[in-house]
Amino acid sequence: MALPGALSLKPDWLESRQRMLAWWRHEPMDRPCLGVIVRKDNPGDLPPEPDLSGMTPEEYLYNIEARLAQTERFMAEHVWLAEAFPNASIDLGPGSLALYLGSVPGYSWNTIWFHPWPPAAEGALPEYDPDNGIWTKHQAMLAALRAAGDGRFMANIPDLVEGLDIVASLRGNDELLFDLVDNPEWVHACVDRVTELYFTYYDRCYDLCKADDGGVSFTAFQVWGPGRTAKLQCDFAAMISPAMFAEFQSPCLSAMCRRLDFTVYHWDGPTAIPHLDNLIAIKELNAIQWTPGAGAEDVWSPDWHPLYQRALAGGKSLLLMGPFDPARMDSTVHACGGPRGLYMYTYGAPSEADGRELIAHAEKHWK
Repeated sequence: MALPGALSLKPDWLESRQRMLAWWRHEPMDRPCLGVIVRKDNPGDLPPEPDLSGMTPEEYLYNIEARLAQTERFMAEHVWLAEAFPNASIDLGPGSLALYLGSVPGYSWNTIWFHPWPPAAEGALPEYDPDNGIWTKHQAMLAALRAAGDGRFMANIPDLVEGLDIVASLRGNDELLFDLVDNPEWVHACVDRVTELYFTYYDRCYDLCKADDGGVSFTAFQVWGPGRTAKLQCDFAAMISPAMFAEFQSPCLSAMCRRLDFTVYHWDGPTAIPHLDNLIAIKELNAIQWTPGAGAEDVWSPDWHPLYQRALAGGKSLLLMGPFDPARMDSTVHACGGPRGLYMYTYGAPSEADGRELIAHAEKHWK
């Protein structure tokens, strides 16, 4: 009989997740958490690719058979080393909460657009609509993904998004910027409403996706926790001051962290750097994931080491995702003072042997 939470595609999962729990708790570790996904050297016969010919982007997005077929092929092609684990998403794009609340989608092959919800212009606040067609479809898709992965891979909670980012999707970016000054009471009320509604949807997604031991993975950045786990964010923060962030977004994040067990904040781009002190001040927030932004040096660059040191000194663990580059990863570990609080997720290892060599190096030198 399989142990609760075990995954047949990753025989060492029960051991790996203990190190991930230490990372969440910012506890000492024998080496950093490492996420290393590698394409198998000899994958053998693979499931066929689904036939997408004749589909529109919208048809593809909601086609559970095609998306599950792509998932099965990916699972057959790859191996998960160290703390990496097999997981799959059936996402509708970052910010699907806006779709459930009435934002009108626009579809393309590369992304999905969220057009403003007209009642927001009249000062309306969103409400839960159990009959929203997209929400109904997405629940069925998540249930099918969980059934397909049962005992083999984790089914990810979708990238719901929250706070000002969802309000901006419902209202429009430019309009919300004016509202922060001209109608702050409505903004506060809308953020509060979105926060409450978030958990109506999150709780249902958690029930649909959780493993039999209560653990769950969240689609963005493939984070796992042994309880209610989520990635939080505020990309809208790139357009506002730290004072406005503290007024309009920090209370939302604090409230959400208190209602979740494990949280990581998606800290995105140079324009987000001024908000670091606000993030550190949210005591319930466990971790920060740094994304340097388009055109910037990647996460292993020494340019970012002072930021990592500040975050770690503030008690936050770090999730860093970058290319396979053992020498610069080594430099990053030493600049951070060792493995405590570090989860280093790397992609592009040339072979399984290279991936395993990195792990052996980490166990010997990154103590």
